[in-house]
Amino acid sequence: MDSLNTSAMKALGQASLAVPCNITDQAELQAAYETTCGALGPSSILVNSAGIAGPNVPLASYDIAAWRQVIEVIIHGTFLVNRIVMPGMVAQNHRRVHNVAFACWQGRESECLGP
Repeated sequence: MDSLNTSAMKALGQASLAVPCNITDQAELQAAYETTCGALGPSSILVNSAGIAGPNVPLASYDIAAWRQVIEVIIHGTFLVNRIVMPGMVAQNHRRVHNVAFACWQGRESECLGP
């Protein structure tokens, strides 16, 4: 947990919790969800905003393994979080979900496409 997150959590002035985990690992996500619910109670809202930018290189030079990691985090990670959290929310009749899109090249199209 970096110092900015710690400061922001303290500034909330109420119960907050950070549980680091790998968003692409279903078992880690499940454990993080259970830890969070155990400490703060069941979820009533989900704000899902995970993303990575990957390398800042022209598209033709972009490493395929790096691209797969971007997709794994942004798409598969988002799916896993929703899959784990939603059943508990639906059981409580709570269905407030905000999936935040992440654009890794927004505003850098010329850099991505090359000269």
